[in-house]
Parts: sequence; C-alpha cells; structure tokens
Amino acid sequence: VADAWTWVYGIISGTMADAGEKAHFEHKKALVQETWHSLVEENLGSATFQDFYKHMFKEFPSILPLFKNVDIDHQAEKLYKTIAF
Repeated sequence: VADAWTWVYGIISGTMADAGEKAHFEHKKALVQETWHSLVEENLGSATFQDFYKHMFKEFPSILPLFKNVDIDHQAEKLYKTIAF
C-alpha cells in the first residue's frame, strides 16, 4: 500500500516538480512512506487527501480548470480508497 501511495505521489509531484527539486521530492516521498500506516490506522486518509488537493491547487493554480466539475471531497475519498486498497 505504501508503495502504491509513493508511486501516485511520485507521478503527481514528479510531473510538477523541476529537476532541481529532486532532493526535496525524495524527502517528501520518504515522509509519505513513513506516515502511511498511521493515516490508515487513525482513519485520517480522506481528510489528508482533501488537504493534499488544497495544497496542490495552491501550489499549482493552473491545474484548477482540470477539476472545475469535480467534487474535491469525493475525489479525495476516491483517491484515498484507491491507494489504501
């Protein structure tokens, strides 16, 4: 499960990150791997993914049009369930 989360995070972050941010990305990836089980155990996944989308839209506002007809709360829940599966 943690590997799947890392893979998804890697695709999203890798797409948006500059090559010079590789060390920063690797640090974030390690944090995700280290904390995944606590998210699942504490049932914090959905809220965490809502925060993930908020942060993503704040950092990359140009992608907002891609999500204009999407219920972000529902999308966050679907992403969490997909990765947790």
